[in-house]
Amino acid sequence: MKTQKIALVTGGGTGIGKATSLKLSEDGYLVIAAGLDNDDLKETESFIWRELDISNEQERKELFNEIEERFGRIDVLVNNAAISGLKAASPAMDMSLDFLQNMINVNLVSAFACAQSAARLMKKNDSGVIVNISSVAGRAAQVNATAYCVSKAALDSMTRSLAFEWAEYGIRVVGVAPGDIKTNRSDQTKAEENPSPYARKTPLGRAGTAEEVAKTVAFLAGPDASFTTGDTVRVDGGFLSY
Repeated sequence: MKTQKIALVTGGGTGIGKATSLKLSEDGYLVIAAGLDNDDLKETESFIWRELDISNEQERKELFNEIEERFGRIDVLVNNAAISGLKAASPAMDMSLDFLQNMINVNLVSAFACAQSAARLMKKNDSGVIVNISSVAGRAAQVNATAYCVSKAALDSMTRSLAFEWAEYGIRVVGVAPGDIKTNRSDQTKAEENPSPYARKTPLGRAGTAEEVAKTVAFLAGPDASFTTGDTVRVDGGFLSY
């Protein structure tokens, strides 16, 4: 009997995380969706919901211990949980160091901690995929978002480094960088923002969907992307093409 693959999606109850949880479940994974917010994602045979503060070391440890004890493996980790939207906005000149530190802790340090815990389990089976959800902000400056941009640029660097270091254990590490994606959080951000002098248009002329990002995540996590590692794939409608 073939063993069902296990996927953990952090920030898995809303937006891109929820769409990714649903897509991976559709592809046959048993999905553990973990996060602070749950947009009506109910537990089923394909889903396990766990409340998780990604920045809390003890909660992370308990979650990975549960995964190891219950399943003995993890095949895919999607590092999606992050501070974003209005919560990530702060003019650099007025930004406190605590704000910057919290951004780095949630968006980078916590992602590394999850990747490290997942890799230790993946190493036992000589296989696994870690997908880090980055952003076009990792490469393109955004007004009032210095801390967010820095955290995502560092996440892209981490993706490359971990891919290089963990390849010998059969672990692939890849990234996905969404552009303008329509979610409840992005709608709230746009409603509050004033037009920026740094605004640029998406060549395809529309916002992407969370489902489009999820399909890219699922592809990279699957066997058809078996020779892809260390890269961060843009899902941005051409936003960074100029």
